Amino acid sequence: MTVKEALSKTKTAAKLAGDFYIRHTKACICAFFALVFVFGFIAAFDYGINYDSPSEHEITMVNVKYIGEKLLGEHFYSDQSYFRNVPSLENYKERDHGKAMFYPYAVFKELVRPSAPTLRTSMNAYTFCVNFIGIIFIYLVAVRLLKRRRYGILAVLLWLASPRIFADTIYNEKDMVFAGLVMASVYFSIRVLEKPNLRDAVLLGISAAFACNARILGLAFPALALIYYIIKLIKSRQWKLKSILPIPVALLTCFTVFCLITPATWISITDYFTYTFTASADFSRWHGSVRYFGELYNNDTNPLPWHYLPVIILMTTPILICAAIAFGIFAFWRDRREENQAWFILLQIFVVLPIAFVMIKGSNIYNGWRHFYFLFPPMILIALYGIKYLLESKPKAVIFNRRNIAVGLIVLQLTSSLGWGAVNHPYEYVFFNLPFKFAAKECDLDYWNLSAYDALTFCVEKDKGSFTISAGDTHSDYALSAAFFCQDEAAQNRISVLPYTYAEEAEYLLINPFYYNEMQELGRKYTPIDFSKYSLFKQIKVDGNAIMSVYKKLQGESN
Repeated sequence: MTVKEALSKTKTAAKLAGDFYIRHTKACICAFFALVFVFGFIAAFDYGINYDSPSEHEITMVNVKYIGEKLLGEHFYSDQSYFRNVPSLENYKERDHGKAMFYPYAVFKELVRPSAPTLRTSMNAYTFCVNFIGIIFIYLVAVRLLKRRRYGILAVLLWLASPRIFADTIYNEKDMVFAGLVMASVYFSIRVLEKPNLRDAVLLGISAAFACNARILGLAFPALALIYYIIKLIKSRQWKLKSILPIPVALLTCFTVFCLITPATWISITDYFTYTFTASADFSRWHGSVRYFGELYNNDTNPLPWHYLPVIILMTTPILICAAIAFGIFAFWRDRREENQAWFILLQIFVVLPIAFVMIKGSNIYNGWRHFYFLFPPMILIALYGIKYLLESKPKAVIFNRRNIAVGLIVLQLTSSLGWGAVNHPYEYVFFNLPFKFAAKECDLDYWNLSAYDALTFCVEKDKGSFTISAGDTHSDYALSAAFFCQDEAAQNRISVLPYTYAEEAEYLLINPFYYNEMQELGRKYTPIDFSKYSLFKQIKVDGNAIMSVYKKLQGESN
């Protein structure tokens, strides 16, 4: 079969599929989203519990407790309630972290009281359901701006084909939730400013309020859109009530809903905003370390270099997506014939400003670029602009034209990324793209210790008796405790978790190489573990790099 014949058959098959899609468009899209949802929901059961999950859940419970006490009375819960030992909100240091999207889960936990193992799976499943909202909204924004449903579907596929983003969609209950809420506010900003109406103004206010509750930066894109709209009104001089009224309606709705879902504002709204803006500008409460190209950086003594954020984004985003983003910017400024060019300018400003701010000011960054995951959906939209430019260009050759090359590269990126994710599931969160795989071992890998659950579960399955286990550092010690709590009762009765200060007295050692080496370099553990007394029992690797190891004490070695 010649190349032309193969290409002809491919085109025929594509035409048949296209005809079927045209006849059953809505059914196909519904089936696509149902498939994505089922895929993500099932995958949620495979991931461990992230390091921050217990503290994030405490933040939710603190807020719900305060709401319950104000609405239902000071003792609205029983002596057996989860709320009994939850701190009060008044002087809570994490009161700037809003968790309104997780209030239903806190109520679910109080009413249903799921078992310990179910807490992990139910939390991950609920987090995915919340983040699925963001997947829906990136589809809606892509369709609205690029005028074709296929770009909305491609936006979702690129979201799923970015391994780190997909993994965090499952278990990241703060950064990815914020990213999804930002997309919701982008969508309703576009709707209300393109065709002013009160319904969309209210929806914009609600979405912006929830985004702002998650992080105060949630107001950023609506603010940019408002500035653009005011400039547009000034130029057009169309100061009609219908054009102006949605603005105060959206602002009033946003402020009202935000205050209702953010109980810290009930205590003192001025104190809340002062505390929140101060913490957002530079998160100085965190004093941990970040490994970057082999060197250990600490914000207190050795801050990260200015180029950390753009480089870590480049290294951990699939390379062809990075190329598409760059080409999208180039194509936009070269062409600028897109009907929605103003929105693409705003999206580019929205992406560039936070990165530039961090590079210039040197704000505290940690755990990769997860705090900036809200930039990923706008980056995908910019990439889609470039992809559309290629796909809708007039072909100048039969085979090797820009359209066919673009399709080939898209297929290559989707298959390679999804294939890599399938092979390394559920450890997609340590992805580095091909040109930078050499740097993976010199940077943070499993910084949230998600693999601690799998490591402990392996020990439980292989050792049928009672045993002791400890971690080699403070971070893994905390993760080990969370992983222990997520085991069933029978397993918990067999396991004794020793503090990391007594690590060498345990039969098994849980070692996260990054955190253990960090403690040694910083002198936080004065006596290194003598690994000659242990044999490697289990090691979890991704791309040849160990992200979690379990060591078993050799027979005859005393505690």
